[in-house]
This record gives sequence, structure tokens and C-alpha cells, in this order.
Amino acid sequence: MQKSSLPIFICFLLSAVIVSSHVLNWAAAQGPNLSSAETQVIDMINGTKAYNYALELENIGLDHNLSGYSFRSSGSVGANASAEWIQEQFENLGLETHAEPFEFTTWNIMTPPILRVDLDGNQNTTSDQVLINSFQPEHFSWLTPEGGVYAQLVALPMPDVQDRASIQVARYDPTAWIALNTTGKVLLVGREIRMNSLLHTAFKNKLQQQPPLAVVFTWWYNWMSWAPPTFGSTGGRPTTKWGPYFWNQHIPVGEISYGEGEWIRNALINHTNISAQVIVNASVGQGPHYNIVGKLQGSTNPEKMIIISAHYDSVMTPAFCDNGAGVAGVLELARIFSEANQLNEYRPPLSLVFVAFAGEELGLVGSINYLKQHGSEMNNVVAVMNLDCIGSQLFQITETVTDDNGLNLQEIVTRAGQDLHVKVNYTDAESGASDQETFRAPSIAEAEYRFWWGSEAGIGNETRVKSSIIISSIPLFLSDKWTDIGAPGWIHTPYDNSTSTYTLNWVSVDRLQAHTQVAGLSVMRVQSTISARALFLTQVYIGSAVAGIAAAVLLYVKRSKVYSGIRKLRHEILINFGVKELVGIIFLTGVYLFLSFAFFMRIGRDETVVQGFPRIVTYLYFGKPFEMIAIMSSGIGGGVGAGDGEAGQFILPDYTATTSISLPSFFLDALIFGLLAFITVYVIVNLTYFSRYSRSPDVTQEFKREEIEE
Repeated sequence: MQKSSLPIFICFLLSAVIVSSHVLNWAAAQGPNLSSAETQVIDMINGTKAYNYALELENIGLDHNLSGYSFRSSGSVGANASAEWIQEQFENLGLETHAEPFEFTTWNIMTPPILRVDLDGNQNTTSDQVLINSFQPEHFSWLTPEGGVYAQLVALPMPDVQDRASIQVARYDPTAWIALNTTGKVLLVGREIRMNSLLHTAFKNKLQQQPPLAVVFTWWYNWMSWAPPTFGSTGGRPTTKWGPYFWNQHIPVGEISYGEGEWIRNALINHTNISAQVIVNASVGQGPHYNIVGKLQGSTNPEKMIIISAHYDSVMTPAFCDNGAGVAGVLELARIFSEANQLNEYRPPLSLVFVAFAGEELGLVGSINYLKQHGSEMNNVVAVMNLDCIGSQLFQITETVTDDNGLNLQEIVTRAGQDLHVKVNYTDAESGASDQETFRAPSIAEAEYRFWWGSEAGIGNETRVKSSIIISSIPLFLSDKWTDIGAPGWIHTPYDNSTSTYTLNWVSVDRLQAHTQVAGLSVMRVQSTISARALFLTQVYIGSAVAGIAAAVLLYVKRSKVYSGIRKLRHEILINFGVKELVGIIFLTGVYLFLSFAFFMRIGRDETVVQGFPRIVTYLYFGKPFEMIAIMSSGIGGGVGAGDGEAGQFILPDYTATTSISLPSFFLDALIFGLLAFITVYVIVNLTYFSRYSRSPDVTQEFKREEIEE
């Protein structure tokens, strides 16, 4: 091999190695098959084990000797017992485990809640008193005095409507509402009132003017007779978006079934002096809530972390799906990754941090406190994968955008679902509000905290983790019956229990296993993507350095010929290019830019910031290879607390259509198309004038003279 060709050979070899390695990585990412390591680990996931984890959490919440009567409400006896059990599971799996307590409002139901209807209004006669068995306080209901409240029972007249669409635009009868004095009464109200913001506002105003001693919700219309009682995340606190009026006015709130509500309404028609006793023996105060953390140290990049999370607190339900199933998925992933690591079958290169959050139902309170404590670590968190309500009929995730690491978590989970034959459905980031939103958009979590609790969390400026996603399933809410899903879900109702997994085609062992497998495969691929990117950067840096040295050597060895070639090109440009050719280049560049704009358009989802809140919105993108113009579609504000078909309570601002021009993209496209136009004009000029200039003795002699001088 000649010495002069060695630098060229070195450059070619380095380029071939880098390109081939990335082609192989790309092919592996595109391929439909799991690697042997992925297959081995994912096959370890056991749906029955996961189901039994969720069953154990349900049993803790239903054990009234252990947990009282508030299930796993955050900070309650049942929630703290659940936290201890989760910590024990992490420890048994060999994880670095600890509890992280934080102080927040606590709420406990100490004795069975009671609603008793007295048909003659005489508390001393008991034969006519009827216990309403379905009565349950709303989550975070205000307490009653010792012994409860006893007062006349009245019902608020509801408009005469035939279906859900009608109630959303219905108007109340002001004469009937004014005639009914609710002060000091036990008030029966149709829960459908929450489906209409105007009705809800009027109801709130009546509460302020004539505060009752207690409020009891029931489904009012026969078209809702199929629905069980439904409990909001903090249903005992708010009535509308303007504030927690039940809580502020110290009004206990509960709910009963449609059947027993209908019985009471008929009794009110047939009896003239009905009273009711309501007992909500609750304690409200400040106390500890516990986030439980288990960590599996990474093998090669332990400082980098993936958070795999779920909340374990509940509303006033057994909460098998919401979120016993999510915690079960986290525990099962912790089990298989820990076992694979111990057996050296798969050693995660990045650290895996498994977190069971308290207080999600209170407005992301647990994850907010976690972020406050671990804010300095967020630069090293590459992804947050939050499991909430998995195991229902259809697998669903929230959207993400490509982050600063080049990671698109949505694409990774989608590919994992495809490879495991699980169809992936999508919802926008704000609609899937759960603990992942604290990390994806701390400013939104801050606003929600302020909305529910009227105080500052102090996380609005914390470092974001853009690759934060919810792994969930649908249907979930009763309101899903009226969406494209076409079937109701049962979370936040008494039907969210293990028995309903069979009777209502609810969470199943097979689906719980499949959804956990998609999550596990996604965790593995996030790690391999980050590792591949680190390898890629290393290859680029080394390859660039070596190629630069080789190029310098090549220039040194061949410098005379290089200089001669540059001079020849310069002379050709000076001689052949004039004003006409320059105008031609500018014109062609403009034509190329226009054609790029006119024929290359795509619809995409990307992130924008609206009044400090990150929002994922739809864009029309124009131009190639670099997208020069983006037109954002208009949209509406995002909501919180409207999952049960209730009138939305909005904390996010609206966004409107805007057009933005990316100047860097425009200049890059202009540069590329300008070079293309130059080459085009250069070729045309040479083809047109080659024969004439080749016969010109003056030009020929000039080139020869410069070659001799060199």
C-alpha cells in the first residue's frame, strides 16, 4: 500500500465501522422480534403474582379492624398499613428500600358511616327508622359532631330531562329552588347536577345562602340507574372550580345508590315529616404520609435513573384497579428485574427506582413531595413510567415528545406493545393526569396543588423530565360509556373490587400480565436506547478526532494538489460566474424553498408553553429537510377532576392558533438549497461554455502559468 493512500484508507475504515454499527442498531430497533435477553426477562412476568399483589392491597383496605373505614385514603390507618406492606415486599426482593414521610392533611373514618331515614320525624320511635345500607361518605368529607346530625330530610328538585345530553344544557326551576329552604336540613341531591356547570354553580350559591347540615348525593334519573355510587378524588371538599365549599362550610357529604335514593324520594311523596340522621365519625388533622422507595443499582451507569411508579392510596372504594393494579405491576417489575440481576441473566445498566406514592388522589401530593426532596436528581432521571389502573380492556398511554436525550418514550412503548401484540391507545398528556405529570410538568402539578389546597408546593421551577408517561388502560370511568370506548369503567365506585374482575369483565389476570410485560419491555428498551446513544456519541467523538487527524495528514501530504485544485475552482467561478449566474442561483434557491414548502407537509404533535404550562398540541409542519414553518391548531384548556362525566374544573389556560417560523431551519434549508442551486448553475455553465472556454488561449495559458509557479 502506498503511503499517500493510507490516510484515505483510515478515514474509509472508520466511517465504515461507525455507519455499519448504527445501521445494525437501527435494524435491531426496527425488527419485530425480541432479543434473547428481553424474551428471558419478559417471560418471567407472572400475571397471577401481580393479581395477588393487588388482592392483598384490597384486603388491607377492607380489613376494618386494621384500616378503619376509610380504605386506603392517603394518611389513614389503612394507607399506612399498605405502605408498610409495600416496603416489606421491596425489602424481600433485595432492593435498597426506605420510606420517605411527609406531613400533610389526614382524614380517617373511625366507625361505620350511617344514614338512617326516620319516616315520622320522631327520633324516639325506632320502628319506622330505615338504615340506608349503600351510604358512604365522599372522600375527604367533613365530619359530623359526635352522635351525628339529625334534621328534616328534603330533596332538591331536578329538571325533567330524558338523557345525559339533555342534563348538560338543562335549566333548573328557580321558583321551586327558592321555595325549598335547605338551611339546617339533610339535603338529597341528584349527582347529575355535577354534569352541568350552570346547575352546579346555582347549587353552590344555594349552599352559601342556605347551608344544610349534610348533603347526600344519589343518581336521580332512571337512565343512570345502572350506575353505582361514584366518589371523587376529593369529593367531600369542592362543589365547583371556585373552591372547596363543602369543606369550608363544614358540610358532611355522602352518596347512596340509585335504588335507595329512589326509595327516599317516594317516601318524601308519601310522608310529610321525614327526617334523617347522618353520622360521619371522621378525624381531620395533620400527620405523616409515606412514599415508599426501592432502588436497584445500575451496573454501568448507576447515576442515571428510570423511575417506575404507582400510587397506592385510594378513594372510598376497595380500589383493586385504582390503583392496586398499578402497584401490583410495579411490584412484579421489581421482582423480575431484581431476580434477573441476582442471577446475572440481565443486569440493568441504569438504576431502577421503584416508588409507591401516597396522596395521588389528593392532587399528586405524594409525587410533589418526592420531587421537592429529589429535585437535584432530576437531571439524571431519563424517564418516568407511572403505572395507574392497568389491566382493563384496552392498553393506553399518554403522549410524549422527543426529549433532550433523543428519547421518545411514546414510540418505545408503542414498539414494545407491537412486539408483544398489545394494541397501544393514546390520550393527551393532560387527560392522563397522574403522578407522571408532576415530573413532566411541575408547573401544572404546582397549579393543581394550589387549586385543591390553596397553598404553594414550591416545585414550579424544578427540572422537568420530559419523558414521563402514564401506562394505563381503559375503560376506567363511568363516563367512558359515552365516549368512543362505548363501555363504562368502574374506578371510584364500589365495583372497583376483585369480584368485579370476573362479573364485569374488569381487570383480568391475562391483561394485567400483558400490560406489565409491555411496561417491562419498555424499561429495558429505554435503557438500551440511552446506552446506545452514549455509545453513539463515543463513536462520533473518537471517529471525528481520528478522521480530523487523518484529514490533516492527507492535507499535509497532498497540500500542493489541494491548493492547485482550489485555485482552479476559484478561477473557474470568477471567469464563468457573473451577475446573471448569481441571479440564477438566488432564483433557483427560492424555487427549491417554495417547492419544499408547498409539497412537504406533515401533521405532528409537539410541545409548546402556554402561560408557563407545557402543552402537547397539534402542528402543521412545512418544509424539508428541516421544517421551516409550524402552524399550531387552536384548542381548549385542560381540566382536572372531571373524569366521572362531571362539569370540568379547569386549571390550564386556553391556547390559540399561532404560526411560527424557525429561522435556524430556514437558514439551513436555504444553505442546502443554495448549494444545490450553485451546483446546478455550475453544471449548466460548464456544459454551455465548456467548448468556448476550452479553446480560449488566454485562460489556458493562465492555468498553466499558475501550475508552473506552484
